[in-house]
Amino acid sequence: MSVSLWAVSALFLEDLHVESKIIIELYHITLELVERIKAKDFKGRTLTLKLKWDATTQITRSLTQDKILRTKDDILPLAKQLLKDTDYHNRPIRLMGLSVSSPETNEKEGQNRPQWIEGLLPFEEKDFVT
Repeated sequence: MSVSLWAVSALFLEDLHVESKIIIELYHITLELVERIKAKDFKGRTLTLKLKWDATTQITRSLTQDKILRTKDDILPLAKQLLKDTDYHNRPIRLMGLSVSSPETNEKEGQNRPQWIEGLLPFEEKDFVT
């Protein structure tokens, strides 16, 4: 059985509401996550941020990348981007977590993955005459 995600979360004794403390905690969670995925040689492409505001409210935000997420430099900027997509300025955070999922199979990085291609269809004006 293979692992499909690696996660790290932190439950705070006091709810976080100061932006600098939130970013510092996000940094520490990122470092712990990087250590875990390196130790197990896990390769994933999706980063998920989980925030819990209080006992009843929890949200998640995710981003999937074409490249494998392995290092602090891969993960931390994405984690900050996900955090910006939340209401964290207005609500104290009780729990914060990060996970990396969408494990890499035996394919080489970036190969055999569906690619979206945008193009134009060659219509002529006569095609629209009714």
